[in-house]
This record gives sequence, C-alpha cells and structure tokens, in this order.
Amino acid sequence: MEIVTAFAGKAVREAGKAAVSAAGEAVGNAVTDTGFIDALLGKLSLHLGDCFHRYLRNAEKDYNEVRTLATEPELRAMTGDDGIYVEVGVSLTKGREEREISASAVENLLKVSKRILIEGSGGMGKSMLMKYLFLDTVRRGAYMREQYIPVFLELRRVRGQTPGKVSIPELVYFCMENHGVKLPRKHFPESLKSVRYLFLMDGFDEVKEELSAEVAEKIQDFSTRYPQHAFIVTSRPANDYEHAPFENFTKMKSLPLNKRQAALLARKISKPWKDADSREKAAEFCRQLEADLYEKHKSFAENPLLLSMMFLTFMRNSSIPDHEAEFYKESYDALYSKHDTHDKGHYEREFQCRGALGKEEFTRLFARFCFVSYLDEKYDFTEEEILDRLRDSAKRLKLQVDAEKYLSDLRKIVCMIVRDGNTYQFAHRSFQEYFAAVYTAGLEDSDQKRVLETVMEQGAVSDKSAYYRLLFQLEGERFAVNALEDGFRKLLRKAERSENPDVFLLKRIFGAIYFHGMDLATLGWTQTSIEEELTAICVLIGKDIRCQIANCAFVEKLGNNLYYWDHIDTTFRLTDEERQSLYAHLVREAHIPEFRAEMRQWLDELDNKRKSGKRKDFYKAL
Repeated sequence: MEIVTAFAGKAVREAGKAAVSAAGEAVGNAVTDTGFIDALLGKLSLHLGDCFHRYLRNAEKDYNEVRTLATEPELRAMTGDDGIYVEVGVSLTKGREEREISASAVENLLKVSKRILIEGSGGMGKSMLMKYLFLDTVRRGAYMREQYIPVFLELRRVRGQTPGKVSIPELVYFCMENHGVKLPRKHFPESLKSVRYLFLMDGFDEVKEELSAEVAEKIQDFSTRYPQHAFIVTSRPANDYEHAPFENFTKMKSLPLNKRQAALLARKISKPWKDADSREKAAEFCRQLEADLYEKHKSFAENPLLLSMMFLTFMRNSSIPDHEAEFYKESYDALYSKHDTHDKGHYEREFQCRGALGKEEFTRLFARFCFVSYLDEKYDFTEEEILDRLRDSAKRLKLQVDAEKYLSDLRKIVCMIVRDGNTYQFAHRSFQEYFAAVYTAGLEDSDQKRVLETVMEQGAVSDKSAYYRLLFQLEGERFAVNALEDGFRKLLRKAERSENPDVFLLKRIFGAIYFHGMDLATLGWTQTSIEEELTAICVLIGKDIRCQIANCAFVEKLGNNLYYWDHIDTTFRLTDEERQSLYAHLVREAHIPEFRAEMRQWLDELDNKRKSGKRKDFYKAL
C-alpha cells in the first residue's frame, strides 16, 4: 500500500502543480462559473493522487492472482517469492537486423518507442506480459524517471460498443472504474491532459472483424492526440494490417521461451504438488526438459501455454506425443481426468453432469459448441449467451443435460472455459480451434465441403491457419480432397492454358513482393478477393506462406516498399529482359516448378486410387 501511495502521489505531482497553477489563473477569469469549485477540487484530487490510490491497489491485487492450466484450481501469484511469471523478451527488427529487448521493465520498451505493437502467436504469454508490465510499473513507478498510471485494457471488451461510435476513452475509464477509481467521469478528460498514462491494450486480434479497422483507427487517433501517454498493444500476427493500420506504432515480436526460461517455468508450475509420487514425476519432467525434451518438442516447449499442457500430459502419461492433434487430445484427456491433490490421498473431482453424459458425449457437445462459436467468430460470452449456445448444441445432438451443470464442469473440471467478471471465455483459443476441427472431422463429406467453403469465404486464410492445420492432421487425405482437390484442378487448368505456367502460379500464390533493402525481399500472399485456388494452396501448405528472396538484382531500382504485380508491370520501367529475369529469379527461389509437379503428382495418385477402387478385386490392394 505504501508503494502504491508513493507511486500515485509522485506520478501526478508535477502534473498537479500545473493543474493548480492553471486553476489559480482561472479564479480571476471564472469566479462566476458555478462549476469552477468542482473543477478545482477535481484538479486538486489529481494533484494529490487520491483518486488513483484505490484503483491501483485493487488492480494490483487482481492482476497478481492468476490461474493457469497446470495450476488449476489454485490461484497463483504472478510475481513475488512464489510468483509463477517467467521474464520473457521481445524482438525489434530493423532492416536485416533483429535484436532482443528485455521486457523486465516497461522503461526498456519505451526507450524504443512510446507506441508499440507486440505480435505473438496464441499461448505465447502476451497477456501475462501485459499484466506483468502493469504490476512492475505500479511497484517501481515511484522510482521511475517518468511516472505513469498504468491501465490494462482487454480490447475484446469493445464488443459492447456500437460500430461507428467506438470510444477508446470510454473503454479506458470503464476499466479503471471497474477497479474502484475515485476519479469522477467528468474529470477524466482533464486527467488525460495532466497525467501520464501507460495504456496496456491486450488482444487486438480478439476484436471482431467488423470493429477491428475502427478500433485500430481510434487507438491510433487517441495516441496521436495524447502523445504524452505510452501505448502498448498486443495481437496475434496478422498477414498485414491494411484493414487495421498501426502506422505510427513500432512493431515488435514476443519471443518464445528459450530452454532456460522453459525449465524455469516448469519448476515454478510444479511447486504445488504435495505427494511424493507427483513431486518425483514433476521433477522428472523438469530433468527431461533440461536434457533433451525441449529440443525434441521445441514447438510445444517454447510456448508457455503448450508447455503447461505438456506438463499435465507428462504427469498423466509419463510421455509427450509428437503429433500436434494427438498432443491436444492427450492434453484434454489429462485435464478431463485430472485429480485434485490438496490432500494426501487422490480423489477424482466430481462431474455435476456425469450421470447425463459420458466422456464421448461430453466431448462431442463441447466440440459442437466450439465449432459453431468459432465459425461465428465468437470468443467470449455473457452467462446467458453461453448457456443458450450450450442448450442449442445439446438439442442439435439430442443430448439431455442441464446447461448450467455442464458449464460448471467445463469451468471447474476440464478447465476449458474460464470466467472473468461477468464474461466467459475459452481458457485459450487453441482449444476452440482444435475442437472446432474435431467436430468438422466428424461431418459427412457433403457437409464438410460446405463448411470449408463457408470458412474460406470468411476472409484471410491466415486467420484460420491453426484450424486448417489441425483438421489436416486429424483427417489427412479426406480433408485434402474435400478442401483442395477442386481448387487444385481449376488452378492447374488455368496455369497450363497460360503463356508461362510457373509465373502464373507465382502470381496466384503470392500477391505481392516487399523489398526491405539492398539484398533482401519477401514474397507475401495477399488475399484481396476470394479465390478458391489461392485459398487451397494456403491450406495445403498449412503455414504462413512467405519466401525470403536474397540477392535480387532489382532491389535498388524498386526501393523499400510493398508492390503488387501490376505495380511492377506498370509503375516501373523494366525492360522485357529485366522483367523476365526478375520473374525467373522469383520462380526459382519460391520453388514453383517443384510445387507444380507435386500438385500434379497428388492429383494423379488420387485419380489412380479411384480407378483401382472401381475394380472388382480392389480389396486386394487394401
């Protein structure tokens, strides 16, 4: 409390002096103003810092208590002697140089820029980082060179605002009001002028698509209007931000856990185990992680969320599967059958709806709920919304279950859903993606094709890359046939009718080329319209399609910028020889001929398999 009081007082002291001075000048000019005394008191309150004391105290307590998958059902402290937080870094890229910046204190980041966009994939700990920066700013604020009042905002909460009327200040005040700020709403605009704020805006990627461009624009306008404040925004990586520009923000990337950090986090999350067997198994997981488990499963171990799931899976099975979809399945199984260990003896937590649903029905109901909410781009719910959706899914599957009891089991038993205030959300969106894929895999071919067409029509494939990848792992060839075959056949027909099939494919796979500097360029796919063949290619590759082009002869002529193919053909005066040389270089570096050959081979094998299936003795080949 003393730290919070000292910080709040010092954070507004200099600004308060200016406010009192301005108020003094106003005495002679506005003594007849009935609102003057009230305004003066408001400014004096800012000066004294009183209005922020309770807010900072409450928010500090709230943000320092967290639940993680590995430590459920206990609340754990983020920071402190038994804190679970592991310090991570971010990286900044300039030209070809990438350097790490310590995120141990917000000052390190703000030395680079006061407007920062941090990108990172799901489960990388972006929200934990933002909460840590809040806590660290509060606790060290009184000793910082520039004092800030930190505000942690979950951008998904903007869903309650009307399109066309989004207000970032309204969201800011709502977040402070929720933690008991004593600053009256009418004095909040004054505080924006006289107090330095640190706005930690988490989860831009969770803003619904119809609001994302407006929210980004309003954040940018807000940061421009109040340059004395600091702004840090987090989001999942975007293929581009052309519909949500953050031109005046410096982009950084959240770094994955290195081996040392992963081992440290494993040791922290393993602390609560009390019985000897569990302690020994947890210790064995840490030993294996430091030996070779990190390298063997690096894609899991470098992600804090997936590392926690690895831990739970190991505690149950003493091993970790290599297959990503199998990993999610075993992680869910571990959560489903997880035992409490608060007492010396183990006991299975009691499902409220166990009599109504077995594990298969329980899982299928959750999968259907995830499937529909994922296609609706719905990631959080009021209690009424989530219960209505669970009832609808149960009705569609002809299951008799009490929705409230089922929701309780989702929260308290399998930990797939968490409650945050009056809002329900997924413990992590990766679960929603996985179970949406599980449900899709169970559909008939005709229904699955229609679903995939709907998903493709929703927008950029990069937004659904995890869903596609998991579905491909679950189904393999069946998914490939339903999602890709028609598009590939159409694409090859068009390519073979073109003057240069490889250049045709180059332009269909990659929509643009970005030149970074003297000897580096990036090919990037940019989906400006819904094209079945382009979508199919993105799905097949199952990752962000980018190609680094080194030693390009035309970089100096084209300069640092993003160019679509028609820009290159019309804007720059390339000779025919230069243009042919450029495209030949890009085709070779992007491995287009190899891709075309693989595509043709896959379709031919598919045709041959179908022909063999029509023969009377087809079963001999099975």
